[in-house]
Amino acid sequence: MSLTGGASILMVGQISIKLITFTLNQLLIRNLPASLIGLNQSVEFLDNYFIFLSTEAVRLSINRIPNDLKNKKQQIVKFSMLPSLIYLVIVLPLNYYYYHTLSDHLSIFQLVLVNLSIFIQIINEPLYNINQFHDFNFSKRVKFESCALLLKSGLQYLLLTFTSLSFVDTLIYSRLAYSTCLLVLYLSSIGLPKFDSLKAIIDLSYFKSIYLQLIFKNFLTQGDQIIINSTLGLTSQGYYSIISNYGSLIVRLIFQPIEESTRISITQLFTSTSIAPQEKTQQLNESLLPLCKFYFYLITLFQLFSYLNIKFAMSLILPRLSNIPELIKGFKLYWAAYLPLMSINGLLEALFFSCFSDTQSYSKLMFGNSLLFYADSLILIKKFGILGLIMSNLVNFTVRIVYCLVRLKNQLQLKISDVVSWSYLSAYIVSLLFQYWFFQGEVDSLKQFVVSALNGVFLCLVVVFAERTTVRNFVQRRQKLKHS
Repeated sequence: MSLTGGASILMVGQISIKLITFTLNQLLIRNLPASLIGLNQSVEFLDNYFIFLSTEAVRLSINRIPNDLKNKKQQIVKFSMLPSLIYLVIVLPLNYYYYHTLSDHLSIFQLVLVNLSIFIQIINEPLYNINQFHDFNFSKRVKFESCALLLKSGLQYLLLTFTSLSFVDTLIYSRLAYSTCLLVLYLSSIGLPKFDSLKAIIDLSYFKSIYLQLIFKNFLTQGDQIIINSTLGLTSQGYYSIISNYGSLIVRLIFQPIEESTRISITQLFTSTSIAPQEKTQQLNESLLPLCKFYFYLITLFQLFSYLNIKFAMSLILPRLSNIPELIKGFKLYWAAYLPLMSINGLLEALFFSCFSDTQSYSKLMFGNSLLFYADSLILIKKFGILGLIMSNLVNFTVRIVYCLVRLKNQLQLKISDVVSWSYLSAYIVSLLFQYWFFQGEVDSLKQFVVSALNGVFLCLVVVFAERTTVRNFVQRRQKLKHS
């Protein structure tokens, strides 16, 4: 499957289900105090963090198994046994330590259920990896995750609305339902994995080289949550949860599927032995050009419209929180600076891990950057609060972006003129000046919001005009497919 094809399937699936779950979560958040929002974020973060520690390095290692290997499926199954071992030996004790900080809110029984939901997802890894890296069936994965996410959000809303269960109970039961649903769906579709003797040798060299590195990377990506969980109260955690959940919605909908599809497709390209190095570089740049243009248009539109419309949008979505200056400033900085840098960094790191197998130098960078992030975040949080945390993230993203660009300079042959449309850029600057003059720096009424939206439609039409050749070719290909 092509890079754009895989990304499209993942993106469409993510958009549809995330919009549904976002709506259900919105109904919950509107009626919850900030302390419970913070507790929800803490439990969800810790779950995802422990699953990441158990599975991510294994998945990256599996992705590097050549497609032409005769026993690739068996290798995938054997690799997929590692997450259970990692969880039991390394992550479970860490799990206990972190959840001990929430002992005032979680009982022992609830803690057992939380661990059970995590472990169910981990024992599902062989089936997930067969579908993802052997069958390359992205549509099946999207379908299964959509069903599980819908069940999770819907069940929590129903339990919280129509039963006397506490919020914590509904949170835990819904996560347990999510894990179980995924396992049942994969088992019903793929069945129990069959494998030969486990004594067969699997190459763990790449896994060993990146495991510690991924821990540093996760700390830099999710380190804000780790620091918040250890330094701020649940109410402040709730405020940051609102910013990150609403702010990163577009990342989960669009950029994350692109990064994942890029990593899978480009890794397969660069591990192929039948393609010459020069041809690999050429195919890489041909695949990246439309993605880079897409990023350019989307990021510039984010920066223009999010900053102007944040306060008014909050008055519609979260009216009881729309007058908290810290939240409004946090949203503006998150959308205008954090999200653009985060998306660019994600794409470049996906390319880096796909193109290079020797990542020792990157491990050293991540270690040094982790120390830098921890030091400057504590200083900036003390001085600026939540805004300081966002600022420290901007520093760590910038360091990683510069490093990846330097290392990928021989692979990336695209020029700025290839990506940037000067007609769009001119229209963008005019639109920027007009909006800041017309709105005097901020949208504060429905009339102004409509004017801003119409201005956005105008810029989208400029994009279509600037990319008219690409649009025409796409329409022609679709017509050919219909008639074939």
